[in-house]
Amino acid sequence: MTRALSIIAAIAALLLCLPILVVLVAPFHITAPQWDYVGGAFLWQHLAGTLLLLAGTVTLATLLGVGSAWCIAMFDF
Repeated sequence: MTRALSIIAAIAALLLCLPILVVLVAPFHITAPQWDYVGGAFLWQHLAGTLLLLAGTVTLATLLGVGSAWCIAMFDF
């Protein structure tokens, strides 16, 4: 029973990852002139914004998570 559930979960995970794989692989197989424009004009700005958002989110989540964990560990509710 557990092996069957593991196989079903693996198949479901593969099916869910297929759209992401297509998005990641498509630029290498499609010879569209728009990719040069997107890569030169938009990619680096959006990548910088994404990394800044990621850093802020990780920092805020870490501060709130550690603070909450400390409060739960130190105080008797």
